[in-house]
Amino acid sequence: MATKPNDDENAYYEKEISNAHSRFVSMENSLQERISRLEKEKVALIEAHESEIEQLQSLLNQTRVELSAWKLEMQNALNDSEAMMKERDELKAQIQVYRSSLEAVHVAKAETEERLHVLNQSIH
Repeated sequence: MATKPNDDENAYYEKEISNAHSRFVSMENSLQERISRLEKEKVALIEAHESEIEQLQSLLNQTRVELSAWKLEMQNALNDSEAMMKERDELKAQIQVYRSSLEAVHVAKAETEERLHVLNQSIH
């Protein structure tokens, strides 16, 4: 009868080992499923972020183009302003020349009128 308890013990241990093995297999399967799920979530997140990154990159590129166009527009406006100021200065110089010429004409006219007046006086 000494073998009976030993056989019972062996059967008990085999049952426990089988149960433990089933739990380990179940846990392994559960962890494998979790890994698969997490890998799928990771891929989805990467795709979502890649799409968002592409959108942001597109927006960044568009903003750079707008900035470049704005700088060009401002440079053109500055060039136009400088050209207008130069033209204004040239016109002021021309006006001064015309003013001097006009003053000379007025002086010459006054002198001519004075001479005519003197001549008219001497004739009469």
